[in-house]
This record gives sequence, C-alpha cells and structure tokens, in this order.
Amino acid sequence: MNQTITIFNAPRQRPKSCAAGTNTGTQTFGSTRSRPARTIWMPWTPGTKANTPIAEASFVVRLEELARGKQKANTRSDTTAVLNALRCGLVVDDLLERAPGLDPARILGAYRALDELRERASTAWSSIAADMTSEAVFEFGAEAGKVLPSLVGRLYAVMQSSSGDLGPVIRKMAASVQIAESAVRVIEQELHISPVRSGQRTSLGRLLYDPRGAGATSRPDYLPHRVGTLVPTAVAALLGERVDITTPSPRGAAAR
Repeated sequence: MNQTITIFNAPRQRPKSCAAGTNTGTQTFGSTRSRPARTIWMPWTPGTKANTPIAEASFVVRLEELARGKQKANTRSDTTAVLNALRCGLVVDDLLERAPGLDPARILGAYRALDELRERASTAWSSIAADMTSEAVFEFGAEAGKVLPSLVGRLYAVMQSSSGDLGPVIRKMAASVQIAESAVRVIEQELHISPVRSGQRTSLGRLLYDPRGAGATSRPDYLPHRVGTLVPTAVAALLGERVDITTPSPRGAAAR
C-alpha cells in the first residue's frame, strides 16, 4: 500500500538559530549582527552540515580517524557534546575547535555507547512487533519503553484491563511506528539536498528536532534509527537517568 508523507510548512515568525536543528527557545548572547543566534540548549553557533544520516556517518568516521580506532571511558558531558554537535550540524573538527578540552576517543566512546543502547531498545520493540504476545511485552517492554514509553505504557494498560488478543493493538502500533519513521526519513532527505544556511534548511531542521516537542523525532510513535534523532527524554531513559514506565506484574495479565 502506498503511503503519502506530508511535510507541513513551519511557522514563519520564529527566531533563527541552529540551521540543522531548531529555531525555538532562542536566547541571544551579546550582539547578533555578525553571527547567528544561539539557543539556550545549544552553546555553539551552527555548523555547515545538516542533521542527516550521511552527516552522522561522516562524523563517526572522522572521530575514528582522530581516535585511531580507540575509544575511552566517557562522561555525560561527552554524550551531551555528541548530541549537540549532531543536532546543530557541526563536523568533528569544528567541535574540537570550539571545545578543545574534548578527547576524540572519549567522544567516540560516548557515541558508540549511546548507539548500542539505542539499538538494544529498537531491537526490543522489533521483538514485540514480531511476536505480538503479552509474553514478548513482559520480556522486552522495559527496554523498548526507553524509546517508546507511550506505546509500551499503553500495551501494559491493555494487558492489565483485558485478556483479549494483543495482536491487533500491536499491529496498529507497528504501522504507526513505520509511518513516523518514514516521515523523519523524508525530512532527512530534504535536509540533505537543502542549501547551506538557508531558510529552508532552518525550517526543515525545526520540523525534525524541536526541544519543545513539536518535531517529528518527538512523536510518541517515533523509533529512533540513529543517535542524532534521539530526543532528551529518550537519552535520559537509555542512560538510566529516568524511568518513564513501570513493568506491571504478570499476575492477572493476559497470557496470550
């Protein structure tokens, strides 16, 4: 079945900031005549790359070159630096120039650790979608819920209130997840071909990621397919900094 993904035009009257990310929550630092505005969530001015899979892959390759294939133990600050750089289109060399205290091997370690956690959660959801049983939800729900807390929480609620077949519910959710991912990939493709530092790229970036929750990657049914599309709540859940859902007791739930 063919699916049509529509990208709506972003609101026109919003302050400009990161060309690869959002235009919301802008707070200026000193005179802004000669440089782009920055946001309170982004300490650096925008780079020349868009937040796309190709740019992210290039980012990792450059990190591997500078780290000579090694990776070191990292801190939360390293993880934050990786996320900010990807969201705002910084290449590795720009990142290290603006934050000279960063170590490429630590940054590489932070990226790989977060990507592994993301992949683990994504695989957990895939297992639920493939099996479509309460056993699968109990086994994989806690992990999948780190990136899809709303959907997993809804499944828990259905299991506690009904003994019916979960198949139709999960099937509908899985279709919604696929549509959400398709929408994100369409925006990423448009970002890839958009002119550097253009209004089009700025608007597309805001459609992809908006810290106030209006971006496509903030949809409750979006399953992150790469690190650069992780929203702050998902990052915190993956790192064990927050727990959005609680796994119910199997007692009394459907055993289908």
